[in-house]
Amino acid sequence: KASDIIEEMAPDEAVDLLADLPEEKKDTIIQAMEKEKREELEKLLAYPEGTAGSLMTVDFITLLKNLTVAQAIEQIRKHALASEVVYYVYLANEQKQLLGVLSLRHLLLASPDSTLEKIMNKRVKKLKINDSKKKVVNYFRKYDYVVVPVVDENNIIKGIITLKDAIDAEMPEFRHPKRKK
Repeated sequence: KASDIIEEMAPDEAVDLLADLPEEKKDTIIQAMEKEKREELEKLLAYPEGTAGSLMTVDFITLLKNLTVAQAIEQIRKHALASEVVYYVYLANEQKQLLGVLSLRHLLLASPDSTLEKIMNKRVKKLKINDSKKKVVNYFRKYDYVVVPVVDENNIIKGIITLKDAIDAEMPEFRHPKRKK
């Protein structure tokens, strides 16, 4: 029953919950999950605590740069419910290397026939998977973003970190307030 509940949670929230459990209990719950969800959570749990990888979620939208705006909007409609937040769409090549970003506002205002490559912002602010929690928090302070993508050493997009998750990492007492007795 616990594995069913955790499967329904956002991946980053599920990892936070699982990380707080004793190892034996965590392993039992993970093994009871469906294969796809289990593999996703195991990847996230493998990132060292206090790194960008441990704070990110893998629920985000990535599109190929050669799509038209109309095609992109159709893709977003298909995948938006599975994404934690949909403020930005990340553009990648076939190898999933991060090439650019588009806000939904920019996308909706563009001509339906334009290609994403022509309208994307190529100067993407991003974090590396092994960046420290401190760097993540400072990044949000410096750039005032709501979401920041996370890439590996080959610039392959691995996830996103939301402002909410950065705040939770910096001030966990807001996420887990002490209960009054």
